[in-house]
Amino acid sequence: MPRLVRTATILLAAWVATPAWGKKLVQGSCGASDDAEAVAAADAKIIKANSEEPAPPQIETRHMVLISPSSPLQAGNVATEAFASLPKVVTEDGFPVAEFTKYVVVGFSKADGPTGIILGDDVCGGAGFADDDAAMFFRANVPKKLGFLAPRLLNCLKDGECAAERSPDNFAAQMPFLQAITKGKLAGNMLPVVMQSQTADLGAALGEALALLVGPSGIWEGERVLFVFGSDLSSGLPADIAKDCDEATSKLIVESSAAQLARFFRKLKAGTAGAWCSSDNALPAGRGSVVAARRLAEQLSLTTTRTQVSNSASERWAAAQQGATAAAAAAPAPAPSALATAEPSAEKVDGFASILFWKDAGSVNERVAATAPAGFLQQNH
Repeated sequence: MPRLVRTATILLAAWVATPAWGKKLVQGSCGASDDAEAVAAADAKIIKANSEEPAPPQIETRHMVLISPSSPLQAGNVATEAFASLPKVVTEDGFPVAEFTKYVVVGFSKADGPTGIILGDDVCGGAGFADDDAAMFFRANVPKKLGFLAPRLLNCLKDGECAAERSPDNFAAQMPFLQAITKGKLAGNMLPVVMQSQTADLGAALGEALALLVGPSGIWEGERVLFVFGSDLSSGLPADIAKDCDEATSKLIVESSAAQLARFFRKLKAGTAGAWCSSDNALPAGRGSVVAARRLAEQLSLTTTRTQVSNSASERWAAAQQGATAAAAAAPAPAPSALATAEPSAEKVDGFASILFWKDAGSVNERVAATAPAGFLQQNH
């Protein structure tokens, strides 16, 4: 099907009512995977994004790495536009569905635990949701191929080895969007991973290990895989400083190597990063996860990137502006000052971003569109 026809079909299909899959979710596994209300909210946000003009440009790629906000449903359009940009096909039922066939979701424990990771059923709390073959491949092959460089695999059956969180919020909060884009067919096609500590070395090792899944002789060598890493950026910086710091951090993430990024995070944590926002509040909460994402992108040669940065105060301000504008449209013309809302400045905020890495598989025009802000094509027509 030609791309323009396929895209038009996808956008038309997005207008239909929520199908039955939204009510038939796998129960009791992997955090929020069974939260039908959250899935419906994520689906509605994606439908809205794809129905707007211009819609987020669709990306064509085999594999993709996405650094997503820890709470994507509360991150305005930052996560929504990333998920809305994913490669799509239309099902026989007429619904758009992500073209990826397998998924890896990486979260991190906020409580500092043992240096290592848990995966598969150890994260989900029981069988039936994780891809057992992928988990078995990881356990059997990663230590053999990487040796001492492999991430330590923790055993949750042993006392003390899973002292931190099994299914943290930054992991579980990704589930509604993933259920929405897969139309409820995530079960059995996902490898869940949770880092129990946030060291750069563990992040780099995890990135190397995940690349083996899709490499030569990998269990998912013939699949199309989306790798999602949940992490925010700064926390507790004043709003007028946070945006600049987070934009600079996101630029560093896409332009630096994983090794350079790890060194920078160490300096930031130690307070020796020079003039760079001069506070470890600028340090991403999931710094190990971010290093893992960057290392994985390097291993898979995913060199095309796109970022969108915001923070909690900016999103509240944008929502207030939209509410004031909507209220004004339904009432007699107000004075201009009635619509004005002060932009956040000194308020301390949480910063977040969506950061995409992929390898282009589209035409030249599609590549330009996919890396541009949402309004780029409209401005150049």
